[in-house]
Amino acid sequence: MRFFQVLIALAALSLAACQGDVTLTGPDLLDDEEEDFPEFDTATLAVHSPQSADIVFLEEAFVLDAEVLDGDGVPMEFDDITWELNDEEAPLYEGAYGEVDLEHGIHNFTVTANLPNGDRLVTQIGAVRVQGRHSGIYTGDFQLNIDADFQGTPITASCLGGLDFIIDMAGETIIGDDGGCTVNLFILGEMDIAYGLNGDVGDINVAGDLSINLGFFDLPVGYEGEIGDGELYAGFEGTAILFDFTGAIDASRVSLYVEE
Repeated sequence: MRFFQVLIALAALSLAACQGDVTLTGPDLLDDEEEDFPEFDTATLAVHSPQSADIVFLEEAFVLDAEVLDGDGVPMEFDDITWELNDEEAPLYEGAYGEVDLEHGIHNFTVTANLPNGDRLVTQIGAVRVQGRHSGIYTGDFQLNIDADFQGTPITASCLGGLDFIIDMAGETIIGDDGGCTVNLFILGEMDIAYGLNGDVGDINVAGDLSINLGFFDLPVGYEGEIGDGELYAGFEGTAILFDFTGAIDASRVSLYVEE
């Protein structure tokens, strides 16, 4: 009985050899070990752009720049870097270097390098501001010059008050705080004047409306001017019941930081 079992086994082996190739393996012929990329074991991720709290103007290219460094600080040839905005699900960009378009606002980034050795390097970049070139907080002077005639007597007077306003992150809108000054009209006495402003901002021009309260009514007055290098100057003129007036707004940017 044992003899017949041996014959059956030999026949099966012969049939298998006819149907396909026979592969022999041994210690010198088979290597299942994968590369472990030891050169990445001490690697670090360096993000060059943007940096936390950077301010980038909308008119400029927004540059993403990062690289993986070896243990000696030498750049490695590696491009598998992912850039994510913390409020977005899809990646913003994939690669070590590139340029992207971002809307105005305050952005936070997660930068990730998935290394060949299985390590994962992650860097957080926070509070990066993208805003208009003219965005910021401004402070300066409001000047009002009055020419009046009282019973044939010419009267000239002026008042000078402070002025504070913000140009929003889009760099398009002026949002002003209320201010005030006092003008002495001599024969007519002193008059307290309150004012506020809003307006629109272009590349180099500004225009908007002043609301001037002369103590007994609000008088809307248009103004026009120019803006550049953090300086704004505008003029206006108008007529009230008793007098004509001219005036000027002269302000400088004191801070680039505005709320989103």
